[in-house]
Amino acid sequence: MGWSSDSGRLCRRAEWLRKDLSATRQPWKLVAIHRPAYGGSQDEKVLKRWAPVFDEFGVDLVLQGHNHEYSRSYPMTNNRITGDKEGTVYVVANTSGPKFNEKKDDQFYHRVHFQNNKQMFAGIRVGQDALTYEAYDADGRKLDEFVLRR
Repeated sequence: MGWSSDSGRLCRRAEWLRKDLSATRQPWKLVAIHRPAYGGSQDEKVLKRWAPVFDEFGVDLVLQGHNHEYSRSYPMTNNRITGDKEGTVYVVANTSGPKFNEKKDDQFYHRVHFQNNKQMFAGIRVGQDALTYEAYDADGRKLDEFVLRR
């Protein structure tokens, strides 16, 4: 699959996402994608095509995959750290399978970034005024937690 074909598909998906996000009236906006905009590493095509859509519609949390290491960004808008009251938080919850990537270099957007070489999972509680994200290893030990507030 060449760049032009891949680029066209990403454009169509970004347009679908824009249409979907513009139609929602939900107070919290969460998106799940595979390749990360802000993870252990970045996918430049995702960053270029999708992150502006997340910014435009005030997405609160992006759940990402692909990188088999744990990472959580600072709140981000327009490729900049924005502070705790605004912006989108991007998370990769490591892996639930047997493959672990080596921890990549920390990046400016990393608030939390590690490789514990253990499967992980996350729980999310959504309330009217707060969204709580908790990340656990396979033994049930909490390794990260954050709260987004309205």
